Amino acid sequence: MKRNPAFTALLGALFAATGMACNSSPSFSPALVAKASPPPFVGKEHGGLVASAASTSRTAVPTPKGVSKSVYQPPDLSYWKCSWKEVEHGDLRSNEVALTFDADWSALYTIPIINALKAQNERATFFITGHFCRKFPRETLALALAGMEIGSHSDTHPRFAKLDKKSIQQQLENAEMSFQERFGQGVKPLFRFPYGESDQASRRTVAAAGYQPIYWSLDSLDSFGKEKSARFIKRRVLPRIKGGDIVLMHVSSKGAAEALPAILTALKKRGLKVVPVSELMKAG
Repeated sequence: MKRNPAFTALLGALFAATGMACNSSPSFSPALVAKASPPPFVGKEHGGLVASAASTSRTAVPTPKGVSKSVYQPPDLSYWKCSWKEVEHGDLRSNEVALTFDADWSALYTIPIINALKAQNERATFFITGHFCRKFPRETLALALAGMEIGSHSDTHPRFAKLDKKSIQQQLENAEMSFQERFGQGVKPLFRFPYGESDQASRRTVAAAGYQPIYWSLDSLDSFGKEKSARFIKRRVLPRIKGGDIVLMHVSSKGAAEALPAILTALKKRGLKVVPVSELMKAG
């Protein structure tokens, strides 16, 4: 796709403005999201924001030809100094947990997952690749308009431990450029390594570029081996989850999407509060 030189220059300026540190992003504002664009779905379910939980259609959200306003604001982590050490959990004494979803090759259950979260007024963190952003623009935009927190998951989902420094930097920059084109702004500083694989060199390179690597403390195993059922996901997560946990799931998992409403309900009954990763970081 041929880019307009003026638009490219503007994106370059936006990228430069984000800086190389974790303190460059303004705080997230749901009001800003609401004013930037009309709701992506017009169904009656969940206040008219999203389609029914059974829907996986990618035709409900219009694909914008260009973004004149920012439809997403990264969390305010101005107090946070990016470290090459991955964040694996929050304060283990707290009653807060973070549900995170990785997204790359499939967007099939993105909308049902958004529906389940919005139905119970919850927010989760989604780590998406530049590839996902380009291939599934409607679902990507829906995440921002629904007020979800978004982090980078690289551009094309390679194994970072096998990349040299220049290749890693290119992965980060290419993904950020795609996010800027879709949202009007990038998603720094949250980042998750593809496959959860890294080494000290790759972690240091990512941190030096202004990203904080986020790992997890509880893997739902929804992407491991054959497709997992909702029953499997619930039995995997609910007996193990505790305050401070960061839970790993995927938008490509039918089992995770179907189990999510029951998981959210069970967490509330236990007095566990679901928060985005950035909130977990502030608490711990």
